[in-house]
Amino acid sequence: MLSGCLLSIDAAKTHVTYTNDSSQDVVVTIEGENVKFPRQVASQSSFPEVLDECQGTAIRVEAKGNEFIGRVKAQACPNWTLTINKDGSLDYVKD
Repeated sequence: MLSGCLLSIDAAKTHVTYTNDSSQDVVVTIEGENVKFPRQVASQSSFPEVLDECQGTAIRVEAKGNEFIGRVKAQACPNWTLTINKDGSLDYVKD
């Protein structure tokens, strides 16, 4: 007879999530010395940016055509979500 134990492990996220609730496609860029590539995030979608540790000094959001939407003056970190709201405002919260 075999018996076992099933453990539920809550693995740490290794990404920051960009969630775009606006009606336009956006480009999200981590700013700083070790800049990540700009990431396109389509309207009404999310994108998980893989990060092992916090990076950059700010997160910049632009619409197509380089139209500035906003900036969060914080590092991009695993277990955090940046939301681009319908009105263009930004929320950056720990998951």
